[in-house]
Amino acid sequence: MTITNTNADQNPRIGIGVVLTRGDRVLMGLRTSKLYPNIWAIPGGKLDWGETVDACSRREMFEETTIQTTGPLTKLGWEDDIMPQYDAHYVTLYVHIDDTGNAQEAVIPESEASKCSELRWMTLDEVRALELPIWPNTLPYIEQIQGDGSQEELQPPSRRQDYYFVGVTAQK
Repeated sequence: MTITNTNADQNPRIGIGVVLTRGDRVLMGLRTSKLYPNIWAIPGGKLDWGETVDACSRREMFEETTIQTTGPLTKLGWEDDIMPQYDAHYVTLYVHIDDTGNAQEAVIPESEASKCSELRWMTLDEVRALELPIWPNTLPYIEQIQGDGSQEELQPPSRRQDYYFVGVTAQK
């Protein structure tokens, strides 16, 4: 799938999704931002110029939750996030940080209050039972960590755009 690029200088952006775990729980946030509100998602954000994936993952975690992660980072996989309705294209890198042993509470800082209304530690079963939708393609990465414990890299779906945001209404 291709989208019309209305800006000749525009290139795909790099996003980071962080599966932060403590034992059998993963940290999820309820999005309230204008783009796709009322969706559960893992913390993450945009990679800055000159920033490593590790540094970005920990910075975004701190900015969104005030947690200073101390555990090791493991790569999980990537997704090609093409959103023609927004003339946007992200390549999202998914990582896992095992933060077991860190007792810091997850708190939404005031600067993030317009983007997230709730942070919650959940088991895999609790994530699967959520009534509101989950950010697309996040569940397989959580299952990869919390399910069978496999650390094998997931392969991105070849036709992801065909089911991207199925059942979710974007807010413009």
